[in-house]
Amino acid sequence: MTAAIDQRTSQPARRGTLATPVMASTTVGLVLGITYPLFTLLLEAQGVSGTLTGLSGAMTPLGMVAAAPLVPRVTRSIGSGQLTALALAAISLALAALVLTTSPLVWCLIRLGVGACAVVVYSLSETWIAETAAPGRHGRVFAAYTATLCLGFSAGPLLLMAGQPIVLTTAIAAPALAAGAMWRARATAPEVRATGQVPVSALLRRLSVLLVPVVAVSAFDGVSIQFLPAYGEARGLSPAAASLALFAFLAGQVVLSYPVGWLADRIRPWPALRLTLAACTAGAALLPQMLGGGAVGFVLLAVWGGVSFGGYPLVLALLGDGRTEHDLLLVNTAFSMVWGIGGVVGPPYVGAASDLLGNDGPPVALTVMMAGALAVSFAGRSRFRPAAPAAPAKDRAS
Repeated sequence: MTAAIDQRTSQPARRGTLATPVMASTTVGLVLGITYPLFTLLLEAQGVSGTLTGLSGAMTPLGMVAAAPLVPRVTRSIGSGQLTALALAAISLALAALVLTTSPLVWCLIRLGVGACAVVVYSLSETWIAETAAPGRHGRVFAAYTATLCLGFSAGPLLLMAGQPIVLTTAIAAPALAAGAMWRARATAPEVRATGQVPVSALLRRLSVLLVPVVAVSAFDGVSIQFLPAYGEARGLSPAAASLALFAFLAGQVVLSYPVGWLADRIRPWPALRLTLAACTAGAALLPQMLGGGAVGFVLLAVWGGVSFGGYPLVLALLGDGRTEHDLLLVNTAFSMVWGIGGVVGPPYVGAASDLLGNDGPPVALTVMMAGALAVSFAGRSRFRPAAPAAPAKDRAS
């Protein structure tokens, strides 16, 4: 992957530069971790139907998909640092509008806007990280980034215990503070001059072997957060134990993301990606046993969550392999679109499986989905062509 900074840059300066985009994405993760359960609670309090509640939940990823193609063009006009700061400020303003209305339709529009701003922050932050990370450490850098992102996301549900007024204030204030910090640091953002259109069709042809795992991991992430507590209760867990199961799952993502990245830097991302997909498939098949396994089962849930979600930073590293700073933003933007699609289609897919198979629906659906992604990673490996310039011979050997 191309490093867009001088190799003489000191490690302390490099870490300081990386801290800024990581902070921005982690803040968005915190906001999404708050808003997903918060909106559900608010809608349930109004007696809104489950169909409308589900539609509301799809608005954030839909906003990501809809806004992603505009990111490169707007970035060329405004600049990456400035645009990231403006997107964070817009998230804060959108959530502040919650106190002005109780209309579920308006709330859907708010969530759509939050998703559109979130994809701006994610696309630009991940491009910034890819261009700044030291050569030979991309797996670990993206894994550490993913761990902080998961930490922000998992903190959201825990904050709900403090009460809705406090958690809503946090959701409004956090992106506003991050916007101020980003604006002050905007001069340190890499100059992004992406040209052309977002290469979604090209990626579908050239990198389809990667895009299938991306959709699968994205759907897995959204489905697990939405369905795991309810499935735990259906398996006989108390509400508190079911919530603890979700916390263990998310905590595993925080703790194990960096070890997975460390492994990828040693055995190369392709074999590591296959290992994560295999672990995700096995964990989904064994989910009923893990939920009935007491403390040991909760530890296994944490391992399953951490290793499974390790596919996210691995795909990021592979997508950027051999790309220049001029098209890296385009690729990351297309990636964000595909990630959003996974978030949209995953919950309905598992919901339909639940209607068809009852309580066994979620683990069966997840097992089939991840097994398919694993099969694609083997069947289509020879079709994968990284962008020029080609990676060194030792990289291609993976």
